[in-house]
Amino acid sequence: MTMTINTERRFRHSADAVFEAWVAEETLVAPVTKIEKDVRVGGQYKLFVEMENFTAIMTAEYLKIEPGRKLRYSWEWNDDGEETTVEVDFIPEAEGCVVRVTQGAFEKQESLDRHAFGWENYFDGLERQLN
Repeated sequence: MTMTINTERRFRHSADAVFEAWVAEETLVAPVTKIEKDVRVGGQYKLFVEMENFTAIMTAEYLKIEPGRKLRYSWEWNDDGEETTVEVDFIPEAEGCVVRVTQGAFEKQESLDRHAFGWENYFDGLERQLN
């Protein structure tokens, strides 16, 4: 059985502003310690989590980019064999935007749960950086 994350958050900022923050290397949300992004279709995207007793690397490739509207990229932690696809929609509203994230397909409930927690953490951190 495959599983998918569907989550969204409202922001009081324009879709363009949230998109730009999303793709900026400067937008670091703990526990991520470093980001490398080549924001173009076919470009690589890497997140690094480096702690005293733990290191993790997420690798991705940008599959679709529509500035201010949509991103799609692959997603895999530590070459663990569970590659998912992340789709991010930036939906304009009268007083900001809604960001909708869809990620899947997951094969393990534990992985889905960790990623769902991670997206909520990322939304919180992104909101702090935008404000």
